[in-house]
Amino acid sequence: MQDHRLQILVASAILIAPLPFGLVEPHRRPWLGFAACLVVLAWSLRPEVPPLDRTTRAALAAALALVLVALLQIVPLPPFLLSVLAPGKADLVARLQSDSAGLGKFAALHGQGGLWTGALSWNPLSAYPEATRRAILTLISVMVLGCATALVCRDRKAARRLAVCFVAIGVFEAVYGLAEYLTGHQHIFGYRKRHYVHYVTGTYINKNHFAGLMEMALLLALGLYWDQIGSRRRRRGLKAWLVSLSDDDRGKSTLTLLSIGLMGSALLLSFSRTGIVVGAFAAAGLLIWLGAGRARTVPRAAGAVLVIVCVLSPLAWFGRREIIASFAQVPTNAEAPGGRLDAWRATAAIIGDAPLAGWGLGTFENVFPRYEAPTIRVTFDHAHNDYLELAAGLGVPALLIALVATALLIARAARASRLWESGRGLLAGATAACIALLLHEIVDFNLAIPANALLFGICLGLAAGMVRPAPVAAGPWRPSPGWARALGVTLGCVLLFESSTEFLAATRLSRAQSALDAGGDPADISSAGESVRLARQAVRMRPADAEAQATMATSLSTLLLATSVPGPDGAAPAEVASLTREMAGSILAAIRANPWDAVNYSRLLLALHLESVLRPEAPELSSEASVGPIAAGVARTIVFLAPTSTLAHRAMGGYLLGTGDKDGAAAEYRQALALDPSLVPEVARHVLDSVPDRLWVDRVIPGTAPAQLRYGMFLEHLGEIARAEIAYRASLKAEPTAAAALRLHGLYL
Repeated sequence: MQDHRLQILVASAILIAPLPFGLVEPHRRPWLGFAACLVVLAWSLRPEVPPLDRTTRAALAAALALVLVALLQIVPLPPFLLSVLAPGKADLVARLQSDSAGLGKFAALHGQGGLWTGALSWNPLSAYPEATRRAILTLISVMVLGCATALVCRDRKAARRLAVCFVAIGVFEAVYGLAEYLTGHQHIFGYRKRHYVHYVTGTYINKNHFAGLMEMALLLALGLYWDQIGSRRRRRGLKAWLVSLSDDDRGKSTLTLLSIGLMGSALLLSFSRTGIVVGAFAAAGLLIWLGAGRARTVPRAAGAVLVIVCVLSPLAWFGRREIIASFAQVPTNAEAPGGRLDAWRATAAIIGDAPLAGWGLGTFENVFPRYEAPTIRVTFDHAHNDYLELAAGLGVPALLIALVATALLIARAARASRLWESGRGLLAGATAACIALLLHEIVDFNLAIPANALLFGICLGLAAGMVRPAPVAAGPWRPSPGWARALGVTLGCVLLFESSTEFLAATRLSRAQSALDAGGDPADISSAGESVRLARQAVRMRPADAEAQATMATSLSTLLLATSVPGPDGAAPAEVASLTREMAGSILAAIRANPWDAVNYSRLLLALHLESVLRPEAPELSSEASVGPIAAGVARTIVFLAPTSTLAHRAMGGYLLGTGDKDGAAAEYRQALALDPSLVPEVARHVLDSVPDRLWVDRVIPGTAPAQLRYGMFLEHLGEIARAEIAYRASLKAEPTAAAALRLHGLYL
């Protein structure tokens, strides 16, 4: 009965998880925790722990070690211990504290000094503890569902049912994605796709994550198909096998083969290069592995491959040009600046500053801007290599522990698949699915997508559970039912509490943002007030959530702008001062929760600017003389946290220009334009509006060839031909290019 309950819960998780965008949205991610909670509580009603052999015990110990390491990362540590575990990070923390010294004064001016005192003295290993807490919840949920799958799959019939559910969701994703692609509709249910609109992605946003699902489902389907055709050994030869497809008892194998063709077509039309290569080689390797030493099954394998090719060819014909063009771009993309190679180098630098304990699980996007190369022009939320990202998050020892434990389970399943006769196809298919996704993760981040991480855990649990434990000389270790029940109930309650609070907070934040977007007019007090009310509820649930605090600050700033409008709805000066103090407290709370996010410091600069606007309405606010030093420290912190961000240098330049420091402002603007010369017209126009000194504006533009070329084009557009000629000559002197020469020749003509 217990296995039946667990089987239903795991099957439901398989069928539901990929549908809502792969559970990547903040208010959908807790669904994974709810599923794990139900599984744990269902198991606790009648706990049963099978005998555990050495390999299983080692894998469970490794999983527990990973969770403990991640939990230790959210515990504040004294400076000396932080310097031992993460020496590079300790130096950066000291620098960050020195640059943020003005924040204490800002907190005191707004009545928040008591909350800020000592906030940065003890620091956790995690750069953003709330993100690590969310990642821990996902990690535990995946482990729980993987263990439940292993318990269920001791029964091979149950294992086949779960595999059929896995293949069923794969077929649905393939058919849905193909239908949207071939019709040109390109929606994900009611959501109109904005990215990857010319690819098959199913209900996923990213084509590579869709390809990861297709790889696993396709290999499981191949394993099921092998078992189905291998159960009837009396039919020999390719001709007899093809004739048998019309028999009623061959309906299942025919349907499975059709499923393989549909998923293979969807994988091809996703145009995911890594997905296509890994899927093809994994499928070929699986058939070779299953057919080794079994001459009677070779005709079956050859017939299966022939039928699959016949099914794939017509559908793949639609995207033949895109597939060829995609693979032709591989050498160019590998050598292009600002791509994955630069991101991997930056990630290696992140690992080098905290090799033992990491920067915190799930904090990569918060730390990466401090290390990214100047050539990187896009936002990297993930490292596009899960092994590097795990080492950066949990440390190199944790990465080795995870790899060794996974390798032990996969190696045991692979050995068993060579010895079995019945069910070996499914076991080998699950093993191949795990290996394929692990290979895909060398250049992608499927395991950072909750749905794909769950499906990988289920594949691994299926492969581990189908293998009978080897006898142990000292006897298998098994915990007592009482301890197991107590542990299960405790874990289930923790999962329920964490998932519920995260779901409620994320839902309110989403509604608060929707209220802000729906308001449109800054003077709309009703929408701003509703947004503030929802954000306050989210902050009460998750006070350490930087996103909740930032949404609160944004809602309050919108409400302040709305209430400060002259008229009957305008607020009293005391109310303006109160709302301003609350906004300052929210921004400081966001910085305390996530001190490595430069965006929070940018919000503080905007708050200082808003105070200067509202000061006539509320004389209680801090004076201009006290704000200046604080803003200088905040601007320095932004540049420190994002040294290659043009936004950071432009913010610093704007602040220095406002204080009258033209030399410092020119240096910051030059740094920003050296990073991205395409910003020359925008920055030059802004500087000209602020300082009408055209000779000083010339000092702002760096002497590089691209910057001078764009500056010359900007001046030519303004009609200043003489200065444009000087800029073109400077560009030619820095680097002789045809573009600058043609522009200069055009001036002479």
